[in-house]
Amino acid sequence: MRAKIVNFLKTNWPLLLVLFLVYLVATVLFVYGHFNDRTVALDAYDPTSIVARLVAGYGPIPLFLTMMVLGVIAIVIDSRHKLWLTILKWLIGVVLIGAGLYFMVFKAVEYRSGYPLAATLVVGLLVTLLTVAGAYWFVRNISSSLLLKAAIVIAAIAILEYGIGEIVKPLWSRPRPYLLFEVKDLDPFLPWFMPGAGKDIKALIDPMTLFDPAEFSDYFKSFPSGHTSHSLLLLSTSTILLSLKPKSRKYVFVAAIVGALFGFFVAYGRILIGAHYLTDTMAGFSLTFLLYLFIGLPFVLKLSGTAENS
Repeated sequence: MRAKIVNFLKTNWPLLLVLFLVYLVATVLFVYGHFNDRTVALDAYDPTSIVARLVAGYGPIPLFLTMMVLGVIAIVIDSRHKLWLTILKWLIGVVLIGAGLYFMVFKAVEYRSGYPLAATLVVGLLVTLLTVAGAYWFVRNISSSLLLKAAIVIAAIAILEYGIGEIVKPLWSRPRPYLLFEVKDLDPFLPWFMPGAGKDIKALIDPMTLFDPAEFSDYFKSFPSGHTSHSLLLLSTSTILLSLKPKSRKYVFVAAIVGALFGFFVAYGRILIGAHYLTDTMAGFSLTFLLYLFIGLPFVLKLSGTAENS
């Protein structure tokens, strides 16, 4: 037993260390935000900055790339020479890839980024082509049974992080930071630990005084940050994919570092644009991170302890 534990730590210590440090940093930032949310939001607010616009448009891109990867896996998985199964898997694959492209293009325009549709379409097509080609090249020789297991794990994390965020946001109803600058006749700030209290503030605000009255409800969906939770799917999806091949497993901890840094970068951009407080971003970060720890990491560690050749 002791030998197994020693061997396990020798094999996985880089990834485990990275994940521990990431969790520690996210926790420290959340605690700091608990005491300084308003100050950080007021000091950092710069909605015209390049970082703010870039993150607004492309911060959630790991979610859309994950959809594309799942689409490629659906196409690659063996249909056992059954026509109906072949048609179904191609249908699922094309829909997922097309949906990923659609959301990448139109969400980049929608999220107050200021990017024109034509530019995001060109970027979206290029990124889609590279993602689909790269994913196909990587997974084409992996066994269908292993790919199916990986797809289920990847999809579970993505669906849960998206679903939980979409349910919690309207229930929590925390006013977004940019209301501090757009509403002058009352103080719209609420700490993160007062779920539902934003509805009282919402009732006191005239929608016609806001920047975009048509999206009035969205002004009260600050907690948690969806962009940040989506961004951490880069860590989740990439580490799971790399764990599928013995030769690429040594790069899993590198993917974890890159994914975590991207998540913190997106969190910073969302604070800059005034869409979220620091606690909102770290809550979104932690949502996907914890889902990965409980669903994705066991899958990755199990593969790291096997000699299965893909």
